[in-house]
Amino acid sequence: MKNIIRFITLLSVCGTVLWRCNPQESEITPLGIEEKYSLSQGNHEFDNKLVEFYDSTGVYILYQYDSLDAIWNITGLYPNTNYPLRIVLPDEEYLSLGIQMIFENWLDLYPMSTLKSTLPKKILLADSIFRKSSSTGEASLADYTYTFDNICVGNINESLNDVDEKEYKAMLNLAYITYCIDYGKIEVPKAFYEMVDYSHVNAGNFTTFGIIKHSNNMGAKEDMLAWLEMLFTEDQFMIDEYWFNPSDDFLFGGMDGPSNGNGLYRKRCGILVTEMKRLYNIDLEELTGLTLK
Repeated sequence: MKNIIRFITLLSVCGTVLWRCNPQESEITPLGIEEKYSLSQGNHEFDNKLVEFYDSTGVYILYQYDSLDAIWNITGLYPNTNYPLRIVLPDEEYLSLGIQMIFENWLDLYPMSTLKSTLPKKILLADSIFRKSSSTGEASLADYTYTFDNICVGNINESLNDVDEKEYKAMLNLAYITYCIDYGKIEVPKAFYEMVDYSHVNAGNFTTFGIIKHSNNMGAKEDMLAWLEMLFTEDQFMIDEYWFNPSDDFLFGGMDGPSNGNGLYRKRCGILVTEMKRLYNIDLEELTGLTLK
């Protein structure tokens, strides 16, 4: 026991001596990884906008980058169905239009404080994103991909000239919110799903729970994302006359609406809108242009 006490005392003395010999080391600065990119990346008019966005949020929007960065996820490379096999960088000809659409349909719609707290370090712009198909194992095109470090947005090419802007807006916002949920930047509001027992949901009864679309391994995340996809792609007429119609009969008797006589679709939508605004300052009515409550 005496030997143990002497050993501990010796360690304490040695530590004190070393600290006194290097007094400046009492102010330790944590080591970090030096950022490999800087802005601006060019001399275009839109480069100023990207610099201003970085100054406000600390987020890089990059169109010139190492394509490996799009598939690097802290611990290594993941060439599977969740991460891309290959990234094609965008053609400079379409950058101005692509950046304009990304801001108008995504980034300009959220409070700067929300973007600052939820976005990854980088937004990467790509012409094409090739991802391994889960069914064939072969490369297939994807609209977006993400890792903890970045969201990579594809289709910055000639397809922007004929794009359905409503669908493009839905893709951008779903990519962003899915990233936020997967990496814990936001959570599915508890009030939205606490009335649903997902263990009892199946393909035959999901509408009676106020669920938009059934999927395998249905849970709160899948439930919320299906709702968001619907809200971004439907118009006000369909929302009011189909999803929020308290009757099972839809429009002149020509179609059957969802089994929603209990009004759960309107109720759950109202909860989702209210809670996303309260918790994260994300206004789904402003984002979608719909009246939802």
